[in-house]
Amino acid sequence: MSETKVTRRNWLKYAAGGVAVVAVGGAAAYYALSSAPGPTPVTTTTKKLRVAMMIDGTTKEDKGWGQAHYTGLVKIKDKYNAEIAVTDMTSAATQQRIMRDYALAGYDILLLTTYAYLEDAKKLAPEYPNTWFVDLPAFNPGDVPKNLVVVNLKEEEGVYLSGMLAALMTKTNVVGAIAGADYPSVIRTVEAYKMGARAVNPQIKILRTYLGTWGDPAKGKEAAIAQVDSGADVIYQYADLSGLGVFEACKEKRVWTIGSTVDQNNLAPDLVITSNLADYPNTNLKIADYYMEGALHSGQIDFGLADGIVDIAPFHGLVPEDIAQKIQQAKQDIIAGKIKVPMVLEKTED
Repeated sequence: MSETKVTRRNWLKYAAGGVAVVAVGGAAAYYALSSAPGPTPVTTTTKKLRVAMMIDGTTKEDKGWGQAHYTGLVKIKDKYNAEIAVTDMTSAATQQRIMRDYALAGYDILLLTTYAYLEDAKKLAPEYPNTWFVDLPAFNPGDVPKNLVVVNLKEEEGVYLSGMLAALMTKTNVVGAIAGADYPSVIRTVEAYKMGARAVNPQIKILRTYLGTWGDPAKGKEAAIAQVDSGADVIYQYADLSGLGVFEACKEKRVWTIGSTVDQNNLAPDLVITSNLADYPNTNLKIADYYMEGALHSGQIDFGLADGIVDIAPFHGLVPEDIAQKIQQAKQDIIAGKIKVPMVLEKTED
């Protein structure tokens, strides 16, 4: 079935039935409720499943975050013969209107793919009690309406390993991190990168740049060149479309790169030493499964390394075996609880 674009002009023809709004993006494994006992789930019906998605500040074809989420939406379509719709490149100025339009249009699930949607979702959810609002990634939501779910991918666990790897691979003792925005959910990954690097070398210098945009490759490239000029020879990017510019800079300057969300080695096969993986496709699908089973409850769902939802990508033969073994051992230590990776939500100074 083709996708449907919902606008103010055409929502009325869909405005029948309940809606579940979900901000999602990881995979499935373990469903932990952070709030005490959840309410009775919304009862599903035999009507055709209709699922919409909103993607903030980037596109569904960005070879990273947006594309990974969109792949999950397609998985839902394929499994349930669902009708799907997507709006990408949303902004703070448009997101509440778009959420409301999808809810009014009668979609059963709306997948909201960033922490930046959470406050608007909390405001709108009580107005649409037959709609599930599920925000991913998000965490510590506090008191939430009965139809709001947040999905927390513990990405800091995987990024900590990337920080270790960067510190083990650098020759200059300077590494960099470039992120699209300074949301708490993004800050925690950059801080985890720093913690991992410092666990290997307490004296290492870590350059950190928050671009303020997910959709500007030129700005990403400029930031990466500036970091290389300041000595960085390994750069971690978490910047979606802007990150494509980081890869371009790293190819020009011939420095190691670490990708995000999906294995991005294909973007620079001789330079991308790993990527931080977040299985958003299967997490989106799992939320739909919960909904169809009548098992979706308000609260928080957590996924991490132990669930196989967060991970680190293969090294593609670019990392010496002794370093690879150290990273794999650290991964097992995190899973076993021997290494605790804290969730740091505010920027720290060196």
